[in-house]
Amino acid sequence: MVATKSPNQVVLNKLQSPEFFMREVLGASPYDKQLEIMEAVRDNGRVSVVGCNGSGKDWTSARALLWWMCMYYPAKVIVIGPTHRQVDAIVWNEVRSAYNNSRVPFRGRMFRTPRYHMDEQHFAVGFSTSDEFNMQGFHSPNLLCIVTEAHAVSREEVNALRRLNPKCILMTGNAFVSSGDFYDSHHSRR
Repeated sequence: MVATKSPNQVVLNKLQSPEFFMREVLGASPYDKQLEIMEAVRDNGRVSVVGCNGSGKDWTSARALLWWMCMYYPAKVIVIGPTHRQVDAIVWNEVRSAYNNSRVPFRGRMFRTPRYHMDEQHFAVGFSTSDEFNMQGFHSPNLLCIVTEAHAVSREEVNALRRLNPKCILMTGNAFVSSGDFYDSHHSRR
């Protein structure tokens, strides 16, 4: 007797491919480095991306957020950055754009604020903070933490995210600093 896969298993197997998700679900045309970032998020617990302005780091982070929410249940995604403008007007603007222009409709509700909600155990939220204690309480077996402009986020804030025991931390930023967690992730702690 030949075992067959259920339709849900076939879809899940295809979704495990970031390229399939980006191209077929979102209708996006990522370049190779963006796919490499997505695959790194899929395959690693810590991912750090340094790049120039306008290289597509936030575009990719937004699509990684949606992919994560489709891949795992329950799942939570936290997006932090040094300013509310960076989190909301840049990253979450990209999230909302990908959500609204997707070829396949997403479940849940996308808010005008940095929040995407499916249920109490399955949501994504974004905020800026200068207080590491504001990040407490976000727990999930499938927690993704995205740090935008990581070069401007303090070591204490990154450590607060690590204490949440996320499945993956994605840090993106520019090569503007010569110390700190983000700098170290490309040098002494590569």
